[in-house]
Amino acid sequence: MPAPAATVNVITSARNPAVLAARKLARQRRARATDGRFLVEGARTIQAALDAGQVPAALLATEAAAARHGGLLARARRAGAGVTVVAPGLLDGIAQTVTPQGLVAVLERVTRPLAALPSDPRLVCVLAEVRDPGNAGAVLRAADAFGADALATTAGSVDLESPKAVRAAAGSLFHLPVIADAPWPELATQLRRRGLLLIGADPHATATVDDAPLERPCALIFGNEAHGLDDELRRSLDLTVRVPHDGRAESLNLAAAAAVLLYETARRQRHARPAPDPAPEPAPQAEAKAEADAAVAELITTLAHDLRSPLTGIKGFTATLLHRWERFSDEQKQHMLRTISADADRLTRLIKELLDVARIEAGKLELRREMVDLPAIAEGVAGRFEPADRGPRGARLAIAFPDGFPDLYADRDKLEQVLTNLVENAVNHTEDGTVTIVGEVAGDAVEVAVRDPGSGVPAEQLPQVFSKFWRRPDPLRGAPRGSGLGLSVARGLVEAHGGRIWATSPPSGGLELRFRLPRGGLELAGIHEHQPAPSPS
Repeated sequence: MPAPAATVNVITSARNPAVLAARKLARQRRARATDGRFLVEGARTIQAALDAGQVPAALLATEAAAARHGGLLARARRAGAGVTVVAPGLLDGIAQTVTPQGLVAVLERVTRPLAALPSDPRLVCVLAEVRDPGNAGAVLRAADAFGADALATTAGSVDLESPKAVRAAAGSLFHLPVIADAPWPELATQLRRRGLLLIGADPHATATVDDAPLERPCALIFGNEAHGLDDELRRSLDLTVRVPHDGRAESLNLAAAAAVLLYETARRQRHARPAPDPAPEPAPQAEAKAEADAAVAELITTLAHDLRSPLTGIKGFTATLLHRWERFSDEQKQHMLRTISADADRLTRLIKELLDVARIEAGKLELRREMVDLPAIAEGVAGRFEPADRGPRGARLAIAFPDGFPDLYADRDKLEQVLTNLVENAVNHTEDGTVTIVGEVAGDAVEVAVRDPGSGVPAEQLPQVFSKFWRRPDPLRGAPRGSGLGLSVARGLVEAHGGRIWATSPPSGGLELRFRLPRGGLELAGIHEHQPAPSPS
C-alpha cells in the first residue's frame, strides 16, 4: 500500500502578515513608497521580472497556480524567492482583477529618481499629470516597443507601479528606465541639457506630426487625459503637434496618440541616424566568437542530421510502398510500416525535446500534477526498450523498487520523459549487460537511479553530463551520438518538480544517473511549508 503523501499547510487567514502586506501594497500608493516595494500579478509579468534580473521578495500562489506554473516557481526559488501557498479567496482581493491568476509577487521598486535619466538619449517619453493607470501602462508598453531610451512621469501623475498600470505595461516596466514623479521645471532642464527638443502632443496644435523635426533627439510630452497639457507647461515647450486624421472620430485617446507619435519618431530617427563603422573586435573576443560560431555550426549540422535521418527513412519507405505495394508480402509491408512508425516517433521526440528546452529556459514549463505510480511508469519505460526481452544493442533491463514505494504528486508525462531519456542514454551505451532502474525511499524524498555497465564518463566530465548539447563519448561507435538534449531536458523537468539530478561513476564501472524528488504535494514546485495563521478570535 502506498505511503501517504506529505501534506503542505496552506495559509487560509486574511490576517496573515504576508497577505496583509501584499494587500496593502496593492491598494496604497503610500505603502509602496514607504516600503520600497510593489506588487505584480500573473505568470507573464513575473516571468518578465525574472528575465530582467528582478528577484521577488515574496511570491504568493494558490495550489492550482503552483501546479500549473511549476517551472516558473522553481526558477523563482532558484533565484532566491520565497514561495508561499495561500487559499484562493485570499488573492481575489489582492489581484483586483475579474479573473485572478492565483499568482502574485512582491518586488523591490524599479522606478528611479530624476538623477537616473540617461545621459545621451535620443527619445524620451514624458507623462505629465496622466492619471489613468491603464493609459499610462499602455504608453509605457508603446515606448518600450518603439525603442524609447526612458519614460518619465511628472509630479501628480499615476503611480506606474500600481497593479493596473503594471498589468497594462505587460512587462515593459522592467525593460527601460522609468523616472517617477519628477517636478516639471527640473525635468525640462535636464532634458534640454541632454540636447533634446521638447515636443508636446496637443489635439488643437497647428503643426502636425508630419511637420515636426522628429528625426532630431527629442522628448515627447503627453498631458492629462481630460484637459491635456497644462498652460504653463505648454509655454515651456519648443513645439506642439497633433496627429492628423480624416475620419469622423473627434480625437485619438492618449494611448493611441502616443503610440502613433512614438512609432513615427522612432522611424524617422532610425532612417536619419548614419550606420556606425564596425569596430574591430579585440583578439580574445574574436577568438571566443569564432569558437562559439563553430560550436553553433556543429550543433546545427548535428540537429540537421538527426532531423533528416528519420525523414529520409519515412520518405524512402513511403515512396517504395506507394509505387510497389503489390510486389511486397504482408510481412515485408508490416516491417516497412513499423520502421516508418519508429522513425516518426524518433522525429517527434526530437522536436519535443527542442520545444521542452525552450520552455525550460524561458521558465514557461507547465506541470499537470496528479498522484503518480513511479514504479509503474518505470515498468512501462523498460518495456519499450526491451522488446522480446532484449534491448536494441543487447542490453537487458532490470527494475528494483521496494514494496510500499510512495505515490508522488507530479506530472506523469514529465516523469515518464525523464525516465525515458535516462534509460535511452544507458541502453545506447550498453553493448552487452544489464541496465538497472532502482527506486529508493530516503526520508521525506524518493530517489531513482538508472545504472548502466557501459564505458562510463571521465570524472572531469561528470559535472557536464546534464549540460545542454553535451554528448556522451561512445568508444563503441567512435563519434558521440544524439543531439545532446535528452539529459538536459531531464534535468529541467526534475528541477521544475523541485528536485535535483546528478551523475556518478560507480566503482564497478559504467554510469549512474540519479534524481531525487520530494515526497508529497506542493514541495515538488519548491514551495515552503507554512502553518496556517490562527483565526482571529
